[in-house]
Amino acid sequence: MEMEPVRGAPEQPPRGSAPPAMRGGALSLVQPGGREQEVPCTLRGALALFFSHPSSLLILAGLLAVAAVRVQSPVHPAADVGVAAGVAALWCLQEWVVHAWLLHSPFDWAGRRIHEGHHARPYFHVSIDDPPLAAAVMAASPQTPPLSTHALQVSIDGPPLVAAFMAASLALFWCAFRGSELALTAALVYYAMGLAYEFTHYIAHTRYLPRSRIGKAIRMHHMLHHTRNEANWLAFVLPAVDALFGTAPDPASVRMSDMAKAGLRAAREAANGGGGGGGALERLRASREGAAVGGKS
Repeated sequence: MEMEPVRGAPEQPPRGSAPPAMRGGALSLVQPGGREQEVPCTLRGALALFFSHPSSLLILAGLLAVAAVRVQSPVHPAADVGVAAGVAALWCLQEWVVHAWLLHSPFDWAGRRIHEGHHARPYFHVSIDDPPLAAAVMAASPQTPPLSTHALQVSIDGPPLVAAFMAASLALFWCAFRGSELALTAALVYYAMGLAYEFTHYIAHTRYLPRSRIGKAIRMHHMLHHTRNEANWLAFVLPAVDALFGTAPDPASVRMSDMAKAGLRAAREAANGGGGGGGALERLRASREGAAVGGKS
């Protein structure tokens, strides 16, 4: 079953057209401050960039380390499967709750402002959490900061702080399962889900078009969240979670939000050589402030 294109969604490059010369078949988008970043349009290019990013390597290293220890411990088939399924389900619910109640919170706080910056940028951009946030994902929840510089020029906290965040999540599971092997199983699945989230969000914002049905569905799901209305389509790894919370309506019945319009304006500005995000975000916040003042008068 073919999906209908989202009206107002960013256009894909024409088939057969040659993109600007960038490694990995990438396209160059103008960044705030005159910088550029590479947005992959091939799977090979997307994978190369993703697994060269410190955040991805950080989570992968933690995953392999826990796996190496776990394989040396006794296996409890029924218990391990139950814990793995429970942690995976917990992660999927966590994604929705954090995205809906924190990153799109009605209250003004740093996390919401950071996430608004992500929405106010052109849809196609490199979106990978910085290492400190990726480490925090393992201990708490995912957040998506805007990238105002080249994708690989990220601010990295020192190894002690990153290691502390990774150890915190493992400590929580260790306490919850009283130091048994199931704590390692839980951490292993949690780290794997974290890596899956990072890749799912990252690949959905590249110009690579997945071939699988599930890949296309995830991409369209997140594109609707950005280009139609941010109050809906909040899940990442498992889009079906939105059906549980009533946030997967018929796209035709949902009006385009001001934030979605800001993102589309940013895409047009970037295509015309503009800043690609900063101006659209400022206008969005100015309109909100004006509405708030008007509501009080």
